[in-house]
Amino acid sequence: MRIQVIRKSIKNIVQGALIDIESMNEDKLKNIQSNVDRIFRYYQDLEEMDQAAIIELKEMHKNKNLINLD
Repeated sequence: MRIQVIRKSIKNIVQGALIDIESMNEDKLKNIQSNVDRIFRYYQDLEEMDQAAIIELKEMHKNKNLINLD
């Protein structure tokens, strides 16, 4: 759930930044673009972490089903 909140926040930040970029001068544009690029990389990292967590949970569930507790 926390990853989803972070992901949504990042999307909102990026969308707002892209709107603001249209009205900025060139120096500010470069700075903002750099920040947007970093945010996008963080977002990609979160996506990868999310997928890794799903795989790990599936593996844990699979292993739990293989264990006989009788």
